[in-house]
Amino acid sequence: MPLGLDELVERWTVLEDDQKLIAGKRGPTRLGFALLLKFFTQYGRFPEGRSELPDEAVEWVARQVKVPASDLGFYEWSGSSPKYHRAQIRRHFGFRECSVADQEKLTAAATSPGSRQGRELTCRRCSPAACGRSPSSPAVVGPSGRGRTMHCAPPGSVRSPAPSAAPETPAP
Repeated sequence: MPLGLDELVERWTVLEDDQKLIAGKRGPTRLGFALLLKFFTQYGRFPEGRSELPDEAVEWVARQVKVPASDLGFYEWSGSSPKYHRAQIRRHFGFRECSVADQEKLTAAATSPGSRQGRELTCRRCSPAACGRSPSSPAVVGPSGRGRTMHCAPPGSVRSPAPSAAPETPAP
């Protein structure tokens, strides 16, 4: 289903703050970075490749960053440059890669008596099949209104147990 103008304006407009991050990048790199940035702001993860980006959004962002949309074909989706781009975007939003210490804190919080934390939540660089995230999107920790929150899968795909759920006990 094609994106409407309202959706393009709301979700794919390159804002002044975005322009500061994009500054200094040229050609396909400029367009690819801008699309990674806008995709991340919507989905909390990075696209695995061009196929995840709506054509209308590519055209819309390309016009804003003054790079032909066809130049996106020259953007490298793997390698050191896009890895650096993803790190820049994570830093911009206050995210960082999850460490072993983070995993230990999460485990302690989730297993403490009376914890209502999601037992299904995983922080370590788990396999993509295990949590549904793409290999290009390692687990990250980011700020939230109440301490830290773990992001390992696309938003909405990790759920917490109901508050009244009894702790799981191993089968005899």
